[in-house]
Order: sequence, then structure tokens, then C-alpha cells
Amino acid sequence: MSLLPIRPFAVQTDLVQTDLVEGDQVWLPAGTVTFLLTDVEGSSRLWEHRTGEMGKAISRHYELLDEVIARHHGVRPVEQGEGDSIVAAFARAGDALRAAVEAQRALSAELPWLPVRMAVHTGEAQLRDEGNYMGRAVIRCARLRSCAHGGQIVLSAAAAALVTDDPGDVELVDLGLVGLRDLSRPERVWQASAPGLPSRFPRLRSLDAARHNLPSVLTSFIGRERELAAVRALLSEERLITLTGSGGCGKTRLALHVAAEMVEDHPGGTWWVDLAPVTSASAVGEQVANAVGISTAPQADPAALVVRHLRDVGPTLLVVDNAEHVLDAVASLVDLVLAGCDGVRVLVTSREPLGLAGEVVWRVPSLPAPAAGEPVAPERLGVYDAARLFLDRARRVRPNLVIDEAAAAHVVAVCARLDGIPLALELAAVRARTMTLERLARGLDDAFRLLSGGARTALPRQQTLLASIAWSVDLLEQAERAVLRRLAVFRGSFALEAAEMVAADDGVVAAYDVLDLISRLVDKSLVQFDDTTGNYRLLETIRQYSLDQLVATGELASTRDRHCQWYAEWCESLGRAEHDFDIGPDHPALPDVFAALDWGYSAAPKLAYRISRGLASVRVQIGHYPAFDHQYDWLAGRDGHEDPRGWAAAVAGTAHMATTLGRASYLGLAARAVAMVDPDDVITRCHLRSYSASLTCLAGDASDMTELFTTAQRHGEDRLTWLVSLPVANTNANAGRLDAADEVFAVVRRMLAVRGLPLGHHTAPVIPGLAAFVAMLRGDLERARCVLDTPGQPDAMLIIANNAWAAMVGYVTADLALLDRLASWQATAEEALKAEVRATSEPSPLSGPALNVHWARAVIERRFVDALPLLRVAHAGTPTSPALRSYVLVPLVTRLIDA
Repeated sequence: MSLLPIRPFAVQTDLVQTDLVEGDQVWLPAGTVTFLLTDVEGSSRLWEHRTGEMGKAISRHYELLDEVIARHHGVRPVEQGEGDSIVAAFARAGDALRAAVEAQRALSAELPWLPVRMAVHTGEAQLRDEGNYMGRAVIRCARLRSCAHGGQIVLSAAAAALVTDDPGDVELVDLGLVGLRDLSRPERVWQASAPGLPSRFPRLRSLDAARHNLPSVLTSFIGRERELAAVRALLSEERLITLTGSGGCGKTRLALHVAAEMVEDHPGGTWWVDLAPVTSASAVGEQVANAVGISTAPQADPAALVVRHLRDVGPTLLVVDNAEHVLDAVASLVDLVLAGCDGVRVLVTSREPLGLAGEVVWRVPSLPAPAAGEPVAPERLGVYDAARLFLDRARRVRPNLVIDEAAAAHVVAVCARLDGIPLALELAAVRARTMTLERLARGLDDAFRLLSGGARTALPRQQTLLASIAWSVDLLEQAERAVLRRLAVFRGSFALEAAEMVAADDGVVAAYDVLDLISRLVDKSLVQFDDTTGNYRLLETIRQYSLDQLVATGELASTRDRHCQWYAEWCESLGRAEHDFDIGPDHPALPDVFAALDWGYSAAPKLAYRISRGLASVRVQIGHYPAFDHQYDWLAGRDGHEDPRGWAAAVAGTAHMATTLGRASYLGLAARAVAMVDPDDVITRCHLRSYSASLTCLAGDASDMTELFTTAQRHGEDRLTWLVSLPVANTNANAGRLDAADEVFAVVRRMLAVRGLPLGHHTAPVIPGLAAFVAMLRGDLERARCVLDTPGQPDAMLIIANNAWAAMVGYVTADLALLDRLASWQATAEEALKAEVRATSEPSPLSGPALNVHWARAVIERRFVDALPLLRVAHAGTPTSPALRSYVLVPLVTRLIDA
């Protein structure tokens, strides 16, 4: 057994000395743990009939339980338990049993009318975090508790076996095998009988005691606690709930567990109707009749018989599973049942809704999964339900599976690649029997070949991921199938307008039909809709399948051409500052922008030229350096014969990134391009001149860059104006032309104010600090502090961008409080920046001269003599050119050293 620290819970721990308390630190037992779970039976009824007494009674009941648990060396998690229930954990089963007996005696003496039931179970505990439990052991104990009656203490076989040698004055009574609601295996249950406690109780409330035909499941149910609670709550209020979702997302398992949780609420019966084997609409009624236990005559109407049977049996739950292929017949029957039987509630699983009045559609999400590339320690994998499911199933076929840091990274890759889809994860886990996790993660690029060989007892359409998706697609109309396969060219999320261009053609699908067709695909759970952004996306597994179909139909090239055309137009409007001014490296459109570029390099060079030109003013902001290397080399290796002006504009589009990276070869490339530029294309010429203008700034001459700045303003080119503002402002500030520097700041502020944007991460990250520095040079120290506070401090990159400038303000003003604050911000920001670099495996797109962490710290700590060598070390591995580093930082450091 191991111990983990948690915050002390609300009990006087000095009542006793316990080995789980060390000073003021309480320890949460992990490993093999005995749980004690309690709750008040029928508490809702008691709150209704004894309103005046219940508040004080429940508070006192908590106090008694806390005292007894502490006295017997137990602890309670930080916030576990809900309503009037509690969860307690013990290192020893005997302590848990003695605590339960003492607690029942105390409660019956003080609160004899408050029926508290208790369950004790020993198992392998799983920690959700340092303060709460999760997993099968605590869930099984909760199921055991729900079988008991008020005043009763029940134990699992595992817990009973540990206390039989030393029961004290407690006698254990065998109550036999009981079916629990975890639906995996029955439990032999024992009752604790002791002096002062009642010994006779009604029969346990087992799953077997209820009227139902719920199928047994041999594997554990992982996660879904929130979904279970949400669907149960809905089903308590509504009469028709339809669970929808993509193939393999877990609709059936969720419905099964919801039904099992609610059998006691439906004394008329809980009836499971599996429609997967049904091949015709006419057989639906007979299948439902068989499930509820009635036989049908050859000429009888099964639906009418079902309605007549269910009308008078009392509250009943009808669960109809796999309805999508006989949707109209199911809708008709359910409509009749709900209209004719007031006591019936219906829970349906289907890949699309029934479309009935009063129907509540609840989409079943994929399991929470870590993001691709997210560093997750092995012990933290259990935080993600997708990882828990994968590891649970993998260890069934490979019990000796060891998860170290390298293996955890592969588990993260598998879960992210499969979008947390339970069926896909279970199929992948089967492969862990015969291949390493590394090979499994790499093999998912060919998911449909790899993810096969499911359980032999599963339906054919559930045995492979390919079959599961094909089942859904085969039910689509021709136009729906065409749109779905064409949407597969999108690598990330996409807007409706993009889908209309990419999915439409001159034959099967018209542009004005795309919205309706995509809406139908969303209803059928084949396309995901994000109601926050208004964008759509395909799950990766569905995208792979649909892409294969696109190749098979011979439509790949024409669809990719339309995709490339759309992103060429999107980038051109981006370059005109018509949208997404605050674009950054994680913008959702970028995966498709680069996919379109990749296609354009070989298949549509004119479109690739347009994309490159459109990205001109944001290429530094969005980063993605390996993609830029490919883009630059491709352009440099061409002569632009098919579109000379387009090629020249594309070369202009790489100017600012080439400057940042210090690509000396760009000067020759720009000289070739300028000869091909349209004479009227003033802005392209400005971009092409920006590299050489930056070089003149190094000598303190801002005239060329100022001319570019003025030209950009005159032509309303906000992006170019913003792009050249920093070197113009900085050069003027270093030359003592403070009014000129301030005017640049004002221009940038006005431009961003029109768009409702702050001086922020992707807009003007360095401007606030530089403006504060200029104010300080003027002697206006109060204004320097105010300017510094303008953007706020939530953004790590923004902090680092401005801390060096801000530190100089703090130094000159001798503001020690400011310096302390900056040091605190700096430490947090550095960690955030390091995490970003680890996650992306490339330098930050803002790792330019103003993001010099080591330089900023040297200034904050007033080690100015150390700042210059630190500057060289800090930038040794960044792409920023030596010239640019010098022109921004060296004059300032030198000035401070000389001072």
C-alpha cells in the first residue's frame, strides 16, 4: 500500500493519533484500499416530509461519521461523495468495519429516524488526483451500497475475507450472490451483524430482483460518470431521449448502464430491444414485443399488442438500441407507445435522431483524450478516460504491460490519433498482444488495416473500425456520401463557406445544397459541429475512411484543387487584413493552409504562389519553421515561367520570415523577383525591399523603413504598417527621435482599436515595453509605468516580450516592487514558453530579439555587464539573425553599461 498527501478534511484530527496523520498533513491511502461508502436511504422523501429537521440532522450525521472515521484511522477525500453520501478510505479492512458498526450505533442512538446504509469493499484504488478516487473499486462499493437498506452494513467478499479472522463482536451473515449494477460479475454479499444493530432487513435490492432483460457485459465500464448522471437526470424528466453519436462512440454501453442504474425506478420493467439483427422495418414491432415478453399471433399488429401490454403495468423503461437502419419504423412505434402509455419512458440509441415531437437528442461524446504530443506522466494517464480504457483492455491481452515515460507517450499518441473513440481504442488495445506500443502508434496511419480483429461475438459491423464506419456511410443518400468524402480533404476544422466551395460540383451537389447536406451529416453523427466557433470537422477515423473513398471514386485531384483554390482566396483576404488580424501558430485554418500549399507545390503552382503572397505579413507570427523551409526552397528553385508576377509576389511573401531567420540568400532572390513585379504593385515592392531596409536600420538609418511605413499607411495596408512599425520605432528611439517613435505607437494603437484588439500576443507584443522605455527616456516615469500596465499580464509571451524594457523602467526609477513583480512574472512565463517549445518541437514564432529570457533576467537582476554574453548564449539556438539581435538589444545594454 502507498500513501499520497491531501488537504486535511473537516474533522478534528487531534481526537486520536492515527498513522494516516502526520502533523497537519493527512494522507490518502492508495494501492489496495478498503472503502466505506454511506448514504441516506430515501433522503428526498425525508426532505419533503421533515423539512424543518433535515438540515440539522444531516449536519450532525456528517459530524458523527467524521469523528468515527478519524477514530478508526480512516480519511475522507477532498470533495468525494455527493448529496448526503460520503466516501471514506482505510488502510485496513478491520478498521473500516469497526468504523461502520460504531457509526451505525451512534446514528441510531441520536437520529433513529434517519436511515443510513453502508457498504465496505476492498480493492485496488485508482486516484483521479491527489485528493479523490476513481475507478472500479470505488464504483463497485457504490453499487454494493445501493443494494442495502437503511441501518444495514454490507460487505463484499473481498472485504469479508480480510476481517473473518478478527471480527470482534461482529458476525458476518452470508446473503448470497447478488447481481450488481456494474453489469460485469455478481458479488457474494455479507451483512455485518453486531449488538445494538438491527439484524433483519428486506431482501437486498439487487439487479436480479428487478424486472428486466438487460444483457450481461463481461468487460468493465470505464469513465462516463458525467454522461451517466446527465442522461439519468434527463430521463427522469423527459419521456423520449435519443443518444446519438458516431459509430463506436459508446452509445450502447452508456444506454445499458443508464438503464441498469434506473431499474428500481421502473417497477413495470426495464426492457432492452436490440435492433441490430433486424433487417427489415416490418420486423421492428415483433422484436419489441419479444423483448417485453409477449408473443404475437401471425395476423396481429405487434405495435398494438405492445401498447396494450405496457399501458397498465406501471412505470416502464423501453431501451431501443441500434435504430438507425430502421429509423422510420422505430419512430412510428415509439410514437404509438408514448401516446398510448403514460407510464413508459423510451431511451433510443441511433446515429441520427428519430425526429419526433418531444424528443430530446443527446450526443454521446468521445472519451476525453490527451492532445497529440502532450507530455503526460505514466501516473497521470488515468486522468483521461480514453487512456484508462485503452490500458484496461490492453492489459487484458497483455497483463505484464509496463508503462514508463516512453510508453506513456505512445499511449497519448494512440488516444489522440483515435479521437477517444471507444471502439477504436478497444480494437487498438487488442493489437497490444502482438506488437509494441511504439509500433501500434506508428501503424495508426493505416488505421483500418490495423484496427481489425475485434471480439468474435461482436456484430460483423463492430468487429473492425472500417465495418463500423461503412455501416453508417452505406445508409447515406448519394449526395450525402459525395459531400462526406469531399470534406475529407480538410485537415482541421472548416467553415461552411469553405465546405460549399470544396464539396460542390456541377452535377451531384450544388453549392446551395451543401448546408442542408452537412446538417444531415451532423445529425447522422458523421460530421462534428462546434457550436462555439460555428465550424465543422471530421473525426480522424472518419476522415481516413472518406479519403479512401475519395481516391476510389477518382475525385481526389479535383477536390484538392477546389480546396487549394479556397485557401488561396482565404490567404489573400488575410493578407488584405480583412479577417483574423490576431492570427497565431495555433489558428485552426493553418493545417489546411499548409495542406493546400503542399498540394499546390506539385499540382497547382499558381495557387501556391497566391497562398505564399497572402501569408506575407503573418508568416513570422504563425511560425511552423520546417514548413517555411520547404516553402522558401521551393520558391528559390523555380523561375516562375508559368506566372512570373505570381512568383515574384510569392517571393515577397517570404521576405519578413527570411529577415527574421537571417537568410542572406534572400537578397539575391528578391533582386530576381523585383524585375518581374507588376509596376503598379507598390505593396509587393515594399515587401521585397523590407530585408534590405532592415539592414540599413542596423546602422541607425531608419529612412528606408520609414518610407515603407509611410507607403503602407498611404495605401491602407494595415498588416504591412504593423509589420514595419517595430524597427521604425526602435531605431528612432535609439537615435533619440522620441516624437517619431511615439507617432509609430499611436498609429499601431489606432489600427488595432478599429479591430477591437489589444497590444497583444500576435498583434504588437513588444510595443508596450518599447513605449514605456521611450516614456522613461523622456523622464515621464509615471507614464512609463502606466504604458507598461496597458496590456495586462495574462500572456506568457507578452510578458517575456516586454520584461526587458519594463526592467529598465524599474531600474531607472528604483522601483523595487516593480522589479519583484517582473521577476515573478518572468519565472512563470519562462515555464510556459518552455512548455510550448516542448509541445511543438520548434522555436516559438515570437522567439525574436524581444523574447530574450536570459537578457530580461539579467536586466531585472541588474547584472548589465553579464547581459551581452547572456544575449549571445540565449540566441545561439534561435532562428533570429545576429544583426537583428544586435540592433534591438546591444545599444540598450551598452548604454546601461556606460551609464
